[in-house]
Amino acid sequence: MKNTYPTHAEETNDTMKTAKIVAWTVTTFAWTLLPLGLAVVCSGCLFMGGGDRVEIDEERRYRVQFSSVEAARVFHRALEASDHDLFVNEGGFMIPFVAFAGGSVFHETDHYNAQVRLADVDRNGEITEEEASAYEAYVDESNEDEDDE
Repeated sequence: MKNTYPTHAEETNDTMKTAKIVAWTVTTFAWTLLPLGLAVVCSGCLFMGGGDRVEIDEERRYRVQFSSVEAARVFHRALEASDHDLFVNEGGFMIPFVAFAGGSVFHETDHYNAQVRLADVDRNGEITEEEASAYEAYVDESNEDEDDE
């Protein structure tokens, strides 16, 4: 009668072959998925382009004077608080996890000119403290209305 059980040497040899196959499979699988995983986790997208930018045209910007330093301070504080969204162009395209291009452009000159037109009520090219305070009150009221919506 022949012994059908493997010897210790045969068992060790089979175990080593199985371990090598498993190690090779795991390594191959890991190296295959690693670039894909990094692309998805790190960037969220394989190609990015565009972005936000500010467009300023100093030649078209209205020239304005202030009657005092306080008038300038009040106007510029209200200018910062004013609604910038009306002067932003959104654009571009996106294919999730493949491509994104475009972005938004803020037209700073147009925003500034519109705010100067609002503040300089008598259109004389000079913003007084009264005009600046009225403009600031208008901006504050506009911001409160947006918050209520």
